[in-house]
Amino acid sequence: MRAFKIAFAGATALVCLLGFAFPLPHPHFWWQSVPVFDALFALLGCLLILLLAKMLRLLGLRKKEETYD
Repeated sequence: MRAFKIAFAGATALVCLLGFAFPLPHPHFWWQSVPVFDALFALLGCLLILLLAKMLRLLGLRKKEETYD
């Protein structure tokens, strides 16, 4: 699992560096002129979905194992 985290962090850093190296030539919206905004926005969205799922699990949306027996 540690190797996966290191590989994921390295891939994220590489994408960010490439975003700075090759910006969009003609941005249509203001956020497209910010380097790596799309990658960081997607990462933030994924993290928020994960946190929301964990919170819902803690609130009791998970069924007990003997529910369907």
